[in-house]
Amino acid sequence: MGEPHMADDADTQVLNAAITIRAELVALVPDDADALGGALDEQIARAQAAPAAERPVYLDQIIDILSSHERTRERLHELNPVTDTDRGAPDFWVSDQLLAGEGVQEAKLLSIICQTCQYENKLPVRPPEDDLPDCQNPNRSRHTLKLP
Repeated sequence: MGEPHMADDADTQVLNAAITIRAELVALVPDDADALGGALDEQIARAQAAPAAERPVYLDQIIDILSSHERTRERLHELNPVTDTDRGAPDFWVSDQLLAGEGVQEAKLLSIICQTCQYENKLPVRPPEDDLPDCQNPNRSRHTLKLP
């Protein structure tokens, strides 16, 4: 019973961060404030009205909207450096867009030591346990990154 409560807390934190960022859009992304604001207003209203079991769908959409601009993505992380409870990644949340490679250049890289070869991998996110990339070690044969 403790885990659903943790997810509800995370949901509330994301929602509160989105509401805060919505009020800051003109300062954060002046050229896109109107478009982002409309999209955020719609998803925030849907998330607030949704039953708890359906809320993550709307929160994921809110996170995608906020992750689409560097300044709003950074602000979201400042307000809400949460873990992604769905992926089970303990250290870092990231949108699927970032996992797909979009925006990686702007992201801060994490240092993850491969437990197989001790090579320091530089990744934009801690990968989910069920979708590990190859280790970046250029001096060893190709192998899957083994997380600490």
